[in-house]
Amino acid sequence: MARVPDGCLVPTGPLAEILEAFLNRWKRDRPPTAGQFASTSTVSPILGIQWLSAESGVSESTIQNIVDRRYRGTELRIAEALVVGALERPDLFDAALEVYPNPSAPAWARAECCGGSEAAPRPPVEVLAEILRVNLSAASAGAVYA
Repeated sequence: MARVPDGCLVPTGPLAEILEAFLNRWKRDRPPTAGQFASTSTVSPILGIQWLSAESGVSESTIQNIVDRRYRGTELRIAEALVVGALERPDLFDAALEVYPNPSAPAWARAECCGGSEAAPRPPVEVLAEILRVNLSAASAGAVYA
């Protein structure tokens, strides 16, 4: 049986910025141990994405997709695992991450998003698409705009 998508999403852009800032600090604080010709250490360094994956339980490829901004939205369960679980920064949800219903999720899952509020904020792209859909349906019905 296929997994039901999370009812809530967060925009990938701000989440990617948070992860990029963490990864940049990680690289700065843990420079590579290899010299020009040979390794200067016998310990294999762990990359920031590997650490995030181990701490959050989110796969490295999923984290890389977020950092690369491959998708517009990221499921809330993944964002929470990374920001709250691994980075231990729940304050970032209030400050930087907007939560909105997942249009790909079933209606019952979307209804549970944002505290069950039917008036939960939607991303601007969804609002524009709805306005366009209304205008196109009115135009096809013969409405004339001044």
